[in-house]
Amino acid sequence: MKFQNSLFEDRYNEYWNKNVVTLDETIRNTSLGLNLFENRANVTQLIEAYQQHILTILTNLDRQSYLFEDKEYVQAYMKNTVSQTVEDFSFYAKIFPETQEICSKFLKTLGVNSPSETKETSYVPMCNN
Repeated sequence: MKFQNSLFEDRYNEYWNKNVVTLDETIRNTSLGLNLFENRANVTQLIEAYQQHILTILTNLDRQSYLFEDKEYVQAYMKNTVSQTVEDFSFYAKIFPETQEICSKFLKTLGVNSPSETKETSYVPMCNN
């Protein structure tokens, strides 16, 4: 079974869009002062929620990767997830200096020491299959 263009990929994309994209939009709108319901004090909580969703995606996909024939595509999907996280967290750390430490720690958890390393760094699976 292939992951690419499968119901599994659709579900991961739906989860991403429903959770991660929504949080990213909320955080970015907060940075612009456009979000009436959130304020800077809540940004750390929003980033922590974003982190949890990323870990859910990566750990679940890593755990399920043995099911798929197109392992290179699965790895690319995971790497793209990490790359987008690096891009977003780099933005958050610049706009909200109080979040630099939490963003940096999470990127290190993903195996990225600095945003410039994204291209060379791939996600290190959290479990061995």
